[in-house]
Amino acid sequence: MRSSAEWDWGSWVLGDMADCLRRASELLGGQFELVRACASPPLEEGGLPRVLVVVSDVHTSYRLRNVLKDRDPHARPLGQATGGRWSAQVDDLEITVTADATEEPW
Repeated sequence: MRSSAEWDWGSWVLGDMADCLRRASELLGGQFELVRACASPPLEEGGLPRVLVVVSDVHTSYRLRNVLKDRDPHARPLGQATGGRWSAQVDDLEITVTADATEEPW
């Protein structure tokens, strides 16, 4: 995956987004059912690529948060977890997990 130092408008390609999804799978585990997953390049220079994972229920959302804490103890929560939605920043990625199937990506 590209580092933020390599960021440039239009420089993100489909393979980079696939790497983001693969990284999210490594962090969250690849054995849970999901409604959908979306990846997005950074919105601005110095930003992180983002992954939105939509799961079917609140229990799964919070279970994945615990999985992330176990797999990457340095993951930094972003804001408060509410209603089955939480976000965290890992070294190279921002991950949001939600149980709200109507949530639109960015």
